[in-house]
Amino acid sequence: MKSFYLWILPLLFYVNSFSQISNITNCGMQADEPPGCYLCDSVISIRNDLFMPGLPGDTFECGTIENNFWISFIADGNSGVIKYTSSNCENTWGTQALIYNQRLEQVSFCFSSYVDPYYLYFNHLVEDQVYYLMVDGFLGDICTNHFTFLSGVKYPHAGNAVLTAGSSIPDTICVGARLDLTFNPLPVANEVILETTRNQIIDRDSLGLHYSLTFLEPGPDTIYYFANAGCSKEPVHSKAIFVNGGNMSQVVFDTTTCQNYCFSFRDTTFCETGIHFYQSPSSGPCDSVFIIKLQHRQPFLHQETITICQGDTITWMGNHLWNLGKYREIRTDSITGCDSIFELNLVTKPIKSKFTMVRLMENDTFRGNIITADTTIVDTLQTIFGCDSLLIFSLVVETSGSNNIHQGFEGLKLYPNPNGGQFMLEWDLDTPIEGQISILDVYGNPVFSKENQRLIKGKNEINLPSNIPSGLYHLNLKMEGKTGSYRIVIQR
Repeated sequence: MKSFYLWILPLLFYVNSFSQISNITNCGMQADEPPGCYLCDSVISIRNDLFMPGLPGDTFECGTIENNFWISFIADGNSGVIKYTSSNCENTWGTQALIYNQRLEQVSFCFSSYVDPYYLYFNHLVEDQVYYLMVDGFLGDICTNHFTFLSGVKYPHAGNAVLTAGSSIPDTICVGARLDLTFNPLPVANEVILETTRNQIIDRDSLGLHYSLTFLEPGPDTIYYFANAGCSKEPVHSKAIFVNGGNMSQVVFDTTTCQNYCFSFRDTTFCETGIHFYQSPSSGPCDSVFIIKLQHRQPFLHQETITICQGDTITWMGNHLWNLGKYREIRTDSITGCDSIFELNLVTKPIKSKFTMVRLMENDTFRGNIITADTTIVDTLQTIFGCDSLLIFSLVVETSGSNNIHQGFEGLKLYPNPNGGQFMLEWDLDTPIEGQISILDVYGNPVFSKENQRLIKGKNEINLPSNIPSGLYHLNLKMEGKTGSYRIVIQR
């Protein structure tokens, strides 16, 4: 929800030439939030084609907010009637409307209109209070909306901006002095506008009835003020005032210190940011004034995230780091004296490892090594991007004839082993036979199979596909109801 004044209306008026608006003020794009357009006459014609979704939220019973606009009016009594018609709609759906109080609590039922007039009767309002009429395009429809406020509303009139008995504007004031002005309460929907011809500091309260002026620029000046009611404003009042600069008025601008540090000027120390006044007594009617504009330089903050591999070490701000976490260093600049903050988020990526158990025959070759006993081999798989991976092989050596490493066909020779995917099966056979040959990896997954493999007496060359990678495999033979199993190592 956008912020807005509940008791008064903003006095900046925007009119958008693309919107067909009459007899209302403070419109244009500002109509998409309360107070929206201010009712100045009983007849309004407006098209809801420029305004975006926004309010009111949970209490809107009409449905989803699409393109809406708002009209503010002052209640004249506790009841009234509005005649409402939508025409020239793009999608023939029409529009719908609802009345809210300044707390955005609905005070009427949802009502809608398309072509035929609708008479909205509202009750239980509080006289002289501002209420909001919200109009929304049903299912996003855009229409020309005509409203005739038949009864129950009044139109704002500008009051008279009068200073209270304790407030007055002097003829002369010193540089650095502050002048507080308070105005009498105004009618509903009024506020006081106050300005000066020179660049002085002007602050006001939320009700727009109390102003504080701090005079920075010496010389003749004029204070202007008037009451504004949206639809009309009172004639402008003005009062001349002379700002006396004293004998030796000086201005100190843009004095900047580090955060949490103070600034010393003569015998006074200033720590809070903003404008400060240092007065030095003089023989004239006004003291000499030094105006100090104090600012704090925010500490320089540098943040970074660094990712390393598990086990690696980096040097950061002179420290050797290897554990993941957040680190912070504060350094003081030797020139400015201000602190700089450095923050590091250290992320470690774990090294991936893969464990494989491999069974070999005694004197088999594995990854270029002749294996004669149980052992563990760890290889590092290096990568260009990311962290390396570890390949861990647990090698179990079984002696010839044990655990049925080669079984099933007596006299069958397999060589070379290891091999590059081509090997010989040599067998002393009386007659040729046919059977099945299959290759399994160490996990028992088939990687090659061939039916009707014919074996003859002597050497039989076996060529495995080139896509079978290096590794340890099981060669299974099924011939004439018998099964033979052999371990082979492929090295490409």
